[in-house]
Amino acid sequence: MDEKIDELIENKFRDIKLEIKILAYLLRRNPYLKVDLQKSFFTIEPYKKIFDLIQKKKSILPKGILYKHIKKEIEEDDCDVYKTYIKKIYNESLLHVNKDSINEIIADLKDLNELRNIFQKMREVLEIDMNKLNINIVKKKLKEGLYNTSTSKRDQGSYLEGAEKRIEFTKYRKENPKKYAGIPTGIKEFDMIAQGGLMKGEFGIIIAETGKGKSIALINFAANAWKIGKNVLFVSLEMPKLQIEYRLDSRITRIDHGKFRSANLEDNEFKLWKNKLQKLKDKKQNFLEILCLSKGCCMQDVEEEAMKTQETRKQKIDLIVVDYINLMSANQERGSKRGWESQAEVGWNFKELSLGFNDGEGIPLWTANQITDEGAKAKKIGTRHLKYARAISEVAPIIVALTQSVDDQLQDIMKMWIVKARDFEDVKKPIVLHPRFDVMLLNQQQITKTNPYKNV
Repeated sequence: MDEKIDELIENKFRDIKLEIKILAYLLRRNPYLKVDLQKSFFTIEPYKKIFDLIQKKKSILPKGILYKHIKKEIEEDDCDVYKTYIKKIYNESLLHVNKDSINEIIADLKDLNELRNIFQKMREVLEIDMNKLNINIVKKKLKEGLYNTSTSKRDQGSYLEGAEKRIEFTKYRKENPKKYAGIPTGIKEFDMIAQGGLMKGEFGIIIAETGKGKSIALINFAANAWKIGKNVLFVSLEMPKLQIEYRLDSRITRIDHGKFRSANLEDNEFKLWKNKLQKLKDKKQNFLEILCLSKGCCMQDVEEEAMKTQETRKQKIDLIVVDYINLMSANQERGSKRGWESQAEVGWNFKELSLGFNDGEGIPLWTANQITDEGAKAKKIGTRHLKYARAISEVAPIIVALTQSVDDQLQDIMKMWIVKARDFEDVKKPIVLHPRFDVMLLNQQQITKTNPYKNV
């Protein structure tokens, strides 16, 4: 069996001609090509070294110059071998290769690399001692093969050696601000403090007493992102899909949420509801996907469903919202009891996904967290008031709290506190909100009940 798999990997899932053509294009046409291309895609050591050199030099290299650089990094006995491989690269015809076709060639090479990974992981699964067989180990190995990821090592490299690439990336971000800007929450003061809103690679938590708006805040983050053209995955472990949809309907139409639950809408409200949704269907090309998972699921389930959603929709997800962290199990403890150690692991699973999603591109990932009895009585919530505080608060770089005292209720206001903010300024004063929970709205702008449809 092992020999057959090795033969399959060696003969079926590699194409040296593709590797040569890609290297020839990078060396002779465009070394700055911005594509998802990695050293691991190449199956021969000389091609791996040549690819590394292209990444460092970022310039078109004549054959003699390439050999001169390579010679410094190899043993003298290997010089003739490298000369042969270099000759093949420079003899390769690029007559019909352009920017579009090279991307197709790279995509083909990437597919072969993924198939190699999958079959290699399949072999590792077959080698597991059947007496020690563990379903989570099997799933982990197959997942690593499918997505070519590692949970133990996300990235590595020398600080100074990465300087040039870092500078180029920052210049690119400056030239393309919309592509790398944060996602506004709709709460302008928070977006200003957070320097743009919800940022890629950031894991954030909303905390509040039960019934004080945690889920509504997450729905508002998701709805606002979707409204401005972002793709959103909303994951619920608590509410059924229909209940979430009714909440979104209420927010969009400004019709009292209770009317949807009781089916007690007037004819004009039915008409408004239908017209609003039809206009959105006609206008929207981005998506807001709702995913309901069982209590006790794990972050691995969320990641797998997110990847499936992207594949089905043919678009990347811009924001993941999970309602909420305390209902989840750690990846390796699916469905088990949720003590503080498990919750600490869940927190790290959240952080890893926010940083590593889509091969390290990262994604904003927000969730909610329960508070302790002491926190429910506190005038100002701190990290110590989180349930499983030490386990979770050390992991999340951003934590915000929602509070509403009796006086606040009389004034129809709510306070948002920045409890923890690792990468932006410490804020002593709360952000004052004017929520309308009857229409599922958490907003900084006051909307009067006499004109609820204003600014829809």
